[in-house]
Amino acid sequence: MGFRDEKLWTILKTKAEEEEERCGERENKDNYLKAVADICQYGVDRAKTIRDTFPFYTLHDEVHICNVMRLMAELLGDGLSFLTRDEAALLVMAACCHDIGMSYTEGEKKELLNNKDPVRRYLDKNPSEYMKAYAAGREEPDLSDEIKMNFFRNIHHERIRELLQKKEWPRALRGRIDKEDLIRVCRSHGEEVSELTALDPVHSLDRRFCAILLRLADILDFNDSRAPQAIYEYNEFDERTSYSEQYSEEEWEKHLSSSGFRFESVADRSYPYPLDYTAECRSIQIEQKVKCYLDWVDRELDDCSKVIRRFAGRWNDFVLPAKVERHIQSDGYLSGQYRITLDQDQVMELFVGENLYSDPAVFVRELIQNAIDAVRTRKQLDRSLPSDWTGQINIRTWSERGYHWFRIEDNGIGMTEEIIRNYFLKVGRSYYNSDEFRQEKHRCKADPDYTPVSRFGIGILSCFMGDKKTNQVEVSTKHFSENGIYYPALRLSMHGINGYYYMTDQEKGHRAEPMPGVTEEEKTPYHTEPGTIIAVRTNLYQTGKYRGFREIIDQYVLCPEVPIHFESVEEGSYDYLTEKEFMDRIHRLKKAEGTDENGGFEFLLSDEDMKTLSERVPGLTCRKRPGVIIRCVALDDYMQSPYLTGATLYAEAIGEFEPLKVTLGAIHTKVKVVPGIMNVPGTPATLCCKISLCFSEEIEEQIKAIVESNFPGITFERWKGDHEYDLRIMKVTDLSDRLTLARYRQLKEPLCFRNVDLQYVQQRLEDSVAILPGNIIEGFNREVFILSHNGIICYKNIRGIYKSSYLDDPEIGSRFLSIIMLKDKYRPMINLSRNNIEQLNLETACALRIFDKIVSYGVLEDDIYQMINKNCSYLPMKNYLQMLADYPEWERVLIFNSEAGKITAEELERVIDEKGICVLNFLCIRSQRNLYSELCFAYLKNNYTLYLNCEKAEHSVFYLERFTVVKKQVGDESDAAVFPPSFCFEFSEDGPNYDMVKNCIKIKTHCNKEHRLVKFLEKNSKILEDKVPGLWHKMLSFLMNEYGTTLVRDVNLILNDLRKITDLEIPIPDSLFLSEADVI
Repeated sequence: MGFRDEKLWTILKTKAEEEEERCGERENKDNYLKAVADICQYGVDRAKTIRDTFPFYTLHDEVHICNVMRLMAELLGDGLSFLTRDEAALLVMAACCHDIGMSYTEGEKKELLNNKDPVRRYLDKNPSEYMKAYAAGREEPDLSDEIKMNFFRNIHHERIRELLQKKEWPRALRGRIDKEDLIRVCRSHGEEVSELTALDPVHSLDRRFCAILLRLADILDFNDSRAPQAIYEYNEFDERTSYSEQYSEEEWEKHLSSSGFRFESVADRSYPYPLDYTAECRSIQIEQKVKCYLDWVDRELDDCSKVIRRFAGRWNDFVLPAKVERHIQSDGYLSGQYRITLDQDQVMELFVGENLYSDPAVFVRELIQNAIDAVRTRKQLDRSLPSDWTGQINIRTWSERGYHWFRIEDNGIGMTEEIIRNYFLKVGRSYYNSDEFRQEKHRCKADPDYTPVSRFGIGILSCFMGDKKTNQVEVSTKHFSENGIYYPALRLSMHGINGYYYMTDQEKGHRAEPMPGVTEEEKTPYHTEPGTIIAVRTNLYQTGKYRGFREIIDQYVLCPEVPIHFESVEEGSYDYLTEKEFMDRIHRLKKAEGTDENGGFEFLLSDEDMKTLSERVPGLTCRKRPGVIIRCVALDDYMQSPYLTGATLYAEAIGEFEPLKVTLGAIHTKVKVVPGIMNVPGTPATLCCKISLCFSEEIEEQIKAIVESNFPGITFERWKGDHEYDLRIMKVTDLSDRLTLARYRQLKEPLCFRNVDLQYVQQRLEDSVAILPGNIIEGFNREVFILSHNGIICYKNIRGIYKSSYLDDPEIGSRFLSIIMLKDKYRPMINLSRNNIEQLNLETACALRIFDKIVSYGVLEDDIYQMINKNCSYLPMKNYLQMLADYPEWERVLIFNSEAGKITAEELERVIDEKGICVLNFLCIRSQRNLYSELCFAYLKNNYTLYLNCEKAEHSVFYLERFTVVKKQVGDESDAAVFPPSFCFEFSEDGPNYDMVKNCIKIKTHCNKEHRLVKFLEKNSKILEDKVPGLWHKMLSFLMNEYGTTLVRDVNLILNDLRKITDLEIPIPDSLFLSEADVI
């Protein structure tokens, strides 16, 4: 069968003969039909090559062309006889040529891709494709094969002009059917229905009607003739993975299931009639896709009918099918609407109840963070802003008729009607999390790391928490102008959470109600400048916990980048400090009254205290007078990051003493005298400087032995901490032991001097900084850690009373307030109700740990560890090295513990250059990986060769590990691409237990780099991680966290699992399996 065998061609021949009879030789039918056939054959020949570019698409060859011609004839029915010759010819040629744009030669593809404008237009219209093409901040688009195919498919109707222009137009058609007529009809099948209105009839040719017939016949060609089973099997869709290929598979399955549309049962076409459709589906998924397709056909039929009736002409009364009558049989399953559905009202009830937000006043936070995002986003996207433009947020609250109003106004990006409809009113869709926003960021060359706070698209629901029925939200907004487009001001009124809302458009002359406000200017219905105003009516007293809105704002806002002004008749006015203002004041503390050159408040022991100290500790020699310094340290003094700033307020003990000679019974030794800090119960406004004696490990072991021999069953730690044993010492029978223990307990009791006036410190800080959450005096009894992102507090931890173990270590200061402000790409992952951090990304967590280690002595470690993604433990060393490369200042502030004390990376380099070797100590915690240590190990491995000293394995939670560092050895290959930094090391041959452990898989938490299994994993890591990522991460987890026989058992189970995977292509020999000889 070819196009000449179709009924429509027969009608054309008849019409051509009639025209020749009527007009004579001037309208020679043979010449006319030859000209039409020439154009048709051109279309057929091009259609044969479509599969070269779209091998997985359903057929677009002559079978499809003939189907379209047949369906045109069936749609026309008796109307075939009313066609003019030229209309019949145009329909035949359109059926043959409408898909020629899908036919590409390799040269045509290359030429098209080299022409940047069509590609850019396509990407601009398709944000998701745009973001794929410009991924990783590319300046020029990188088009994958899938994007190219989608692009070629998307523009195929536009190429019709280009291809037909190259085809010489037959003389016999000139003046009857112009080339432009065919081009416009063919193009229209890929355009919106509204474009049909521009196709006015000319002469004896109704182009609009022909375009409608082509459009409908094309989509009605939905049966198995376009999807032969043999070709479907040849395509092997099961092995196809791309989205386009999977989508094509669905199209084939739909066509294979379809028997098509049937006009035979249509008896009366005088009114819109149902069109029969039959299919037999073998899965509910295909059935649903078929039904979605038929829904589209119904919409097209309706839209085209409206276009026909709208315009006068010969075809104005033509009747199209009304809708599709569906006859779908299920094969092997029960057909029906078996899917999860949502009861909208009930879901809304869940969202606005306490299931999502525990506090009805949380809408204040949501609206403030949205306003901050809007202002900061405008600064990124609006390239027409003057250089002196500043963002501003104004908040006003008032009471009226028993309700409370909260009104917030910003000069941010504002909203268009599309943004309101598609994002603002659509629960679960956030504009800032959309491809449209990411596309705008890239197009405007915004900072690629710019990241708003908003992400879930549920914030507007919080406005209805207080009372879902009586709460009211009023919105006035105007989007900023861009690319010469000036957007209208819009007004939206929302009464209750259910039902429809009232929106007006100033440009269309709609009258709008005044906005809620206090001043006449505030009551103006439409926003005159870009930005958004939102006013919420609520009942504040329903919360039962707030006396005013200022109290609510204070618990959520912390030094935003955007200035916020608060105004209230009841609560007065207040301007919140911006991030810049806060940090400027922190830096000014260095010059504040009563501080030293580093901005510290120094409280040294008085002469009287020093006299008492000398009397209580005879023979004590002081090198530097002890005391306490309270410091406020700015984070940016140590780390220059645009995404991280803040400050920590902490107390530090100072002072130096000569070692003190002491006698403990028969023991004679020297002890270290160190200053520390202590809280005094009952006097919260005072801190004490305490002086403690620290005995060596050797002496502690001797005392421990004496205790265990005289107090069986009592641990040394319990004996030291329980004063009950002061009396029981007197019952020790051995005189020497009794004197030794009594003297030890006497000397271990610290001397305390109350010398720090916290009220004075608080007053000085408030005068300088003017922002401190709560009373800082309480901070010395509690640790306070506050974390914010873009000015919104997202984490606040107030710990309980300090345990003495913190203060027993003289190297630990008393940190009592840390304010850390994150920005943009350092946005933490938070839970849906935004009251808890789920996780920090690796870079954010590492930056916080560095600052914490330098300034806060590591007391934030537990907080940070709880926030990091536990999968970070398995990230290879290359991730850490990339961060060190991106932030070179991190290397400068790394601190290592050497045998001689703390040293920096620069000092370590000098030691290695001078001595060639340095021993470093790492305090490890068995239950968790230390991010700071991982960074240190990454730096060390990248610059030096490390050996793990083989010492006795300890089973306590905290233990010390020693590493020998030497110059980088030739052949020391990095495992950066495979393992985490601390995963494996080469064992030092100089270690005391090397011979015993050299063949072991691991010591403590570190694996042996030379062990056969570690070498196997390093060699095959890429295959394992790509093909069996679950087993790969399990193996790493077991090797890092398990010990002894448990480790042997679990590792061997994984090796057995790997053996069972036939396509892994990695041999698993018996020698790889572990035995008890591989563990200590």
